[in-house]
Amino acid sequence: LERMFRAVGYTVIHPETMPLHSQLELYASAKELVFQEGSAMHGLQLLGRIGARVTVLTRRPGFHMLEVNLAQRIENLRYLQIGRGFLHGLKTNGQPAVANGLLIPDREGLETLSEVLTLSLPAFLSDEPALEEEIAASIREFLKREAR
Repeated sequence: LERMFRAVGYTVIHPETMPLHSQLELYASAKELVFQEGSAMHGLQLLGRIGARVTVLTRRPGFHMLEVNLAQRIENLRYLQIGRGFLHGLKTNGQPAVANGLLIPDREGLETLSEVLTLSLPAFLSDEPALEEEIAASIREFLKREAR
């Protein structure tokens, strides 16, 4: 997903590597924000009304993180399910770590995303084997991190 967004001109950030002030400045000045459901969204709760169009890519089917809180601040808020699955690891106690994991997108979801954001999918996504390999590589990387 990051490679796709970069290819179509989006700035991709990792909020956990930025000072909170910088995150909030960026969020407040943006015309469009796209989040993968997760802790980065909490920064939006610290702002007042947000004029940006905000799209949240859901990781867990049927779950709209912070929707009740954010809908009051964001006029143009939408949640999209773009994946065929969500891969999560285990907590140290052996229980499923369902709050963390890897969204596994599918072609239909990516096409819906491109329509909603009115952007053209990068050429590398039109090659089905290349897309499947990109997804498989992300899964392998996630599993390697989880194994540690």
